[in-house]
Amino acid sequence: MSQLKFAVTMASAVATAPARLSCVAAGAILSGAIISGLAFAGSASATDLGGLIPAGTTVTLGAQAIIQPKYEGGKDYEVTAAPIIKFTGMNPFASFLKVDARNINDIGLGWLNVGGFSAGPALGYRFDREEDDGRLLRGLGDVDGGLLVGGFARYDFKPAYVRVSYLTQVTGEEDAGGIFRIQGGADVMATPQLLLKGFAAVEFGDEDYMQTYFGVTAAQATRSGLARFTPEAGAKSFHLGLTAEYEFAPTLTLIAGAEYVGLLDDAADSPVVEEENYVIGRIGLSKRFTIGR
Repeated sequence: MSQLKFAVTMASAVATAPARLSCVAAGAILSGAIISGLAFAGSASATDLGGLIPAGTTVTLGAQAIIQPKYEGGKDYEVTAAPIIKFTGMNPFASFLKVDARNINDIGLGWLNVGGFSAGPALGYRFDREEDDGRLLRGLGDVDGGLLVGGFARYDFKPAYVRVSYLTQVTGEEDAGGIFRIQGGADVMATPQLLLKGFAAVEFGDEDYMQTYFGVTAAQATRSGLARFTPEAGAKSFHLGLTAEYEFAPTLTLIAGAEYVGLLDDAADSPVVEEENYVIGRIGLSKRFTIGR
């Protein structure tokens, strides 16, 4: 197996893992993915991988660690890992796999590209929520994670953009529901080496999602001691984030970001919520290289 295939396999394992990673496992896979990507980059210019990736395609490969609450509204934090994979170039391969990745739970494939408009299917993975993730979850039962499927559309009017997406869970927990997200932001080159990405977004949960993650049924109320709660579909959370990408060496980029999340309406009022407002942090490393050069 080539180093690229090994690195992509590791990244895919992170993206499709059926359970969340512990701090140690996240760090190990993060380091492995980065090391594999960097090792491959030295030899990538000498081959087009047997035609798998056309010469002239620019590949960005890396990984990031994400620090976030164990569940929406939880006060205890954990570390997970996610891959960084991007293809760019003036060829059909790069255009077909134009990845617009918001997070591991919202990865858009820009199959349609017309001017500043892009759209296509979206995939992702939603992690499990377990009873022991928080004190208020005891007695509610575990919620299985699973594959997310949906679509996205984006319009760029540089440096700003608007993006919408909808993804729903199709494996794992039955009737886990989906999320509609609308986001606006801007990507600004502060210096030749520093790219700043800011955004604001609102997420809306459908009835199944809100009941699964913020509701308490009669049976759950009996087991947990919480009050019965039936949330309605609607606005779930507000997001405000900033990411810095600094190219500290040719083709090597350090990525760091923070995202504020505020739960809204029924989500904020849910008896399973410990913290209505929380922060998500991320740090990663990526390398850019061009096939055939």
